[in-house]
Amino acid sequence: METSQLRKLRFIEGLIMNIVYVLSLMLIFVGPMYLGISPRLMASLLLLMTLGSIVFSRRLGSFFYNKIFPFMKPLWDYDQQKFVSEGIKWGRRLVESLTVIGLIYLVIYPWPFPERINWLSLKYSMLGCLTGYNIGMVWNVFTEKFDLAG
Repeated sequence: METSQLRKLRFIEGLIMNIVYVLSLMLIFVGPMYLGISPRLMASLLLLMTLGSIVFSRRLGSFFYNKIFPFMKPLWDYDQQKFVSEGIKWGRRLVESLTVIGLIYLVIYPWPFPERINWLSLKYSMLGCLTGYNIGMVWNVFTEKFDLAG
C-alpha cells in the first residue's frame, strides 16, 4: 500500500466523518433544544453516547471499515498494525476518564437552560465546530507520516 493511497483514504475518512459529526451535533444540541428536553436528560444521553463510543469503538471501527466501506480496509489494517506508545495510550485513557467524569457532573448538576434559544448564535457555534474539525482533518491528512516498514 502506497503512502498516497493511505493519504487519500484518510481524506475520504474525514469527509465521511463530517456527516457523522453534523448528525451528532444535531442529535445532541438542536433536536433536544427544539423539542424542549431537560438539560439533565440531554447530559444523560451525551454520557450514554460517550460511554458507548469508548466501549464499542474498536468493534464499530471494524464494522465501519470492513463491512460498510470495504475500500477503506487498507486504512483500518494500517491503523491496527501501527505502533502506539504507552504514553499515548495513557493520555487517551486520561482524556476519556475526564470526559466521563465531566459528563457525570453535568448529569448531577445540569446547566441552566435558556427560555429562548438564539438560533443564529447556535448556528455559528456549530459552524465554528465544523470548521475547526475540518481544519484538523486536513492538517492530519497532510502531516501524518505513514510508517509502512512496520
